[in-house]
Amino acid sequence: MDIVYTDSDEYIGNNVIIASGSNAADKLGGSESGYTLVDKLGLSVTTLYPGLSPIFVKDDKLSVAKGVRLNGTATLHIEGFVKKESGQIQINEDNLSGIVMMNLSCYLPAFNNELYKDSLWLDVMPLFSWDELKDYIELQCQKQKDETVRSMLEGFLPAAFVRYFLLRLSIKDDIRLCHLTEKQINKITSNIKKLTFTPVLQSDYSKAQVTLGGVSISEINPQTFECIRYPGMYVVGELLDMTGKCGGYNITFAILSGISAANNILFS
Repeated sequence: MDIVYTDSDEYIGNNVIIASGSNAADKLGGSESGYTLVDKLGLSVTTLYPGLSPIFVKDDKLSVAKGVRLNGTATLHIEGFVKKESGQIQINEDNLSGIVMMNLSCYLPAFNNELYKDSLWLDVMPLFSWDELKDYIELQCQKQKDETVRSMLEGFLPAAFVRYFLLRLSIKDDIRLCHLTEKQINKITSNIKKLTFTPVLQSDYSKAQVTLGGVSISEINPQTFECIRYPGMYVVGELLDMTGKCGGYNITFAILSGISAANNILFS
């Protein structure tokens, strides 16, 4: 029989389950209390980072496209590591968001930030190959010679994104298609297919859905979630160093790990 003392009461029992969650999304109840407790117990905790969060980027022009949502493919390419996600991408003032970015954000802490330069690539026309896209743009230049480049791009990309895109490429938005050079056409095509960004790793847990890291799995029995050092004590859910992609995997793990711990208490 053990006694757990709190600021307001004391609780007597044979078992304790620590299911405090992580410090992500503090406005929804995220707290560091669980880490404080396991630290006092001497349990090993791996380095913590915000996860399933927007990816902040170095780009002083990004705010021009704030609020834009578009479908595309994002690729994180750091040294030999390549991870690709496809879906809706949301552009904010200083970050890129959406499920695509949230999933990719979980891989960034594994690498030194000195390797982040131009490591995030966006393809905002994934259904077209580079050659197909260039052929289309050249066709428009032939058929709609007096149309502006801005008007042509707004035919298949959001207007605010087009303003940002041309500003970033230093191409005047009112230039006529008949005046576009081969170099400019190639530049437009290449950046639509591969627009690069440099991520910035931030410790902003308020926008994170989960916390990467936590109590090391080596501290628990992975079948029952009972703590090896403290028999009768269990650590479950997000407090552990276990993280899944967006899609309900993390809440599912939290529920199932709690059930496993409860079953072991009831039936062992």
